[in-house]
Amino acid sequence: MLKIEDCLVVIGDGHGVDTAGKETPLINGTRIKENTFNNLCKIEVMHELILRGFRVADVSPELTDTPLTLRTGRQIAACKLWETEKRNENYIYISIHYNAYNGVFDNKAGGISVFNYYNSVLGKKLATSLLNQIVKGTKQANRGVKEAGFYVLKNSRGPAALIEFGFMDKLSEALLMTNKAFIKECAMDTVRGIYDYFGITFTEDSASSDLKDKIDKLEYSVRQAVITLEKALTN
Repeated sequence: MLKIEDCLVVIGDGHGVDTAGKETPLINGTRIKENTFNNLCKIEVMHELILRGFRVADVSPELTDTPLTLRTGRQIAACKLWETEKRNENYIYISIHYNAYNGVFDNKAGGISVFNYYNSVLGKKLATSLLNQIVKGTKQANRGVKEAGFYVLKNSRGPAALIEFGFMDKLSEALLMTNKAFIKECAMDTVRGIYDYFGITFTEDSASSDLKDKIDKLEYSVRQAVITLEKALTN
């Protein structure tokens, strides 16, 4: 069975705080940006994974919209570094999103979907593991595992999944985007799905209390990935 320290999780949050159109319709005179949920959920997932001993790489640490080519470049570089260091391919890529239907509030769409790239066996395994755990904890409709040609799925190194946790234009789900309990639930269900994919037994109390030591020893620095990528591009 795999050990936690032998697994790398690469993660990104969709879009940025400045991405045009990626927001809810007006709610009491304001709009919730998609990246508000995406970023908060990503941080919760990373925090929990690091506490538990996983190596983690963040491909979109900026609050602005990180270009897709830079996201995937960082992901590829991080995985190549992992292969060199660990001599295995025990890595995954997860992209966190919130969906939209037509930009106005109605009940025509709602629920959770997880996407993998066309005909990707390991991608489908990852997407299935994630969805199976997410729908156990959240109350939205299960829209299933789906295939898509999204850039981050098509161009990733290794298995990748893109999670749509709800719909910004369904009012009941839009209101969840800033709900701390909901964000925490989504993050923990994602972590459970990661455990399931790697075949590692999940326990509620396995997180270490020594966060600084875990970060110092186990966080997989995306800066290294960027440096390696820049070197590769200049050679």
